[in-house]
Amino acid sequence: MQEKRVDDEIDLYELVSKIWRYRWFILVFTIFCAALTYIALSFVTPRYKVELSVIPNTKEFMNIYLQQLSHKAEFKLIHGEPSIEIYTSSIPAYLNSKDVLKQAIKITGQQSLDANAIKIQAKNDKKTGVTVISLEHRDKNLIYSLAFAIVDEVNERLKRQFEIKNPDTKLILITDPPVMPEHPSWPNKKLMTAVAFASSAFLSIFIALFYDWIKGYRRHG
Repeated sequence: MQEKRVDDEIDLYELVSKIWRYRWFILVFTIFCAALTYIALSFVTPRYKVELSVIPNTKEFMNIYLQQLSHKAEFKLIHGEPSIEIYTSSIPAYLNSKDVLKQAIKITGQQSLDANAIKIQAKNDKKTGVTVISLEHRDKNLIYSLAFAIVDEVNERLKRQFEIKNPDTKLILITDPPVMPEHPSWPNKKLMTAVAFASSAFLSIFIALFYDWIKGYRRHG
């Protein structure tokens, strides 16, 4: 048992001594790859991301419910309470709509912009009713303006759907407004450079040990 422990210590010592022998190669290779990664990322067009949260204006949707109830004998109850879900269920679909995005682009005066260049996603939490909208594009000013324009456009479409004439009525409300991004969401230079540094360090150690093995094999071959 003691002999095995000694052998393990010797093997570990040999491994460390070999790595130390090639330390300059490992260091230079690792720094070079990390620096090359950082420089390459500097030429990549950054993308920015903004997020905002919206909820249905329950007061206005309840008014819609009551107005329709006064004209129809048929209505829906859940646990004894009136449900407005049937009216608000279309909100996430509107927010994810490319047609809404295209119209919002026109509102911001960017008619020549391709809607496919903007990544948009709206996720709805059915328990809370909150919908989180995220937009990504290389122009941070554009997506910041678009975030508000999309909400305005969806409001207008909902009002047309439910035949609401009051221009001041808001059927969806912003609970968490967008913030102008200071840093790009992609690429994350620091993280990607750190990953490149760690990967290059392991790769350089492997190359050094493999080279040392080849030298030993040729010497004893």
